[in-house]
Amino acid sequence: MNLKGGAGKTTLAAHLAIYLSKLDFKVLLIDTDHQSQCKLFFPQQEFNYAIDDILSKNIDVHDAIYTVTTETSKLDIIFSSYALALFASDYKNLDGFLELINKVKKNYDFIIVDTSPNFDIINRNVAMAVTHIIIPVIPTNMHVEGVEHQIQALDKIAHVSLDRIIGILPNIVVSKQVEHPTYIEYFNKVYGDLVYTANIPRDPFLEKVSSFNTNIFDYREKSKASQAIKKFVWETLRRIK
Repeated sequence: MNLKGGAGKTTLAAHLAIYLSKLDFKVLLIDTDHQSQCKLFFPQQEFNYAIDDILSKNIDVHDAIYTVTTETSKLDIIFSSYALALFASDYKNLDGFLELINKVKKNYDFIIVDTSPNFDIINRNVAMAVTHIIIPVIPTNMHVEGVEHQIQALDKIAHVSLDRIIGILPNIVVSKQVEHPTYIEYFNKVYGDLVYTANIPRDPFLEKVSSFNTNIFDYREKSKASQAIKKFVWETLRRIK
């Protein structure tokens, strides 16, 4: 989660889900962003139902789960759609997403949720239902404020305590850009161990993969981004224990 757009939430959520599935975990990826871009990291898939169909209680959650296979992984996905933005404006149930999770969680080792950069009722639903939250952040001045606002919103609006946030992840990092190392140092000073030691670099290969409906592991296994995301996944596994 992050209230700032462009922090790389979707890319990280999709790759976290994919790599966990490569490690033979049973994984469900849920896209709750109406922009519906998680699907770009997978072979094209036709789907009849999306997250808004489930939350409206018209469709059983199991009918909206689609199994997607990449070159090296297999996982389940609940897609999103632009209809979610319209649906959210009238949605009132703060427990709807938790009810969804409770119906399927016994079938999975991990359920990964991609969120929008809004703190609307859908994100409040997600925040109150999940067990762990990761905040990806680009190390710039604008994103410093974004992290602070995100934590305040989680606390005041969704009543999520800081201990539910398992990490702040520096993302799209350009080490040669002077401000990036400076702000990573700032995050370490302010948030201490909450900051991931893994950093995800800006990588042209990672920026291309969604255009080809694939992921960085299948597209460029030995790239810097691929290796960094693997470190991020392993560090996440350590953090949730």
